[in-house]
Amino acid sequence: MQFQAPESLSEQIAQHIGRQIITGALRPGERIQELKVAGELDVSRGSVREALLILERRHLIRIY
Repeated sequence: MQFQAPESLSEQIAQHIGRQIITGALRPGERIQELKVAGELDVSRGSVREALLILERRHLIRIY
């Protein structure tokens, strides 16, 4: 039997943003603002920053 830990908050945020990218709610080249996302989801900017790093590793976004 394998036990899986629940997904981290950053992973959940990354999945949320990833869905927005895939469904077209976020357009190519559109800027993702940490503060705005943090406010909308009621999470810390640090968690959003970690989520963006996850998305960059998955090649869904580029961080400049």
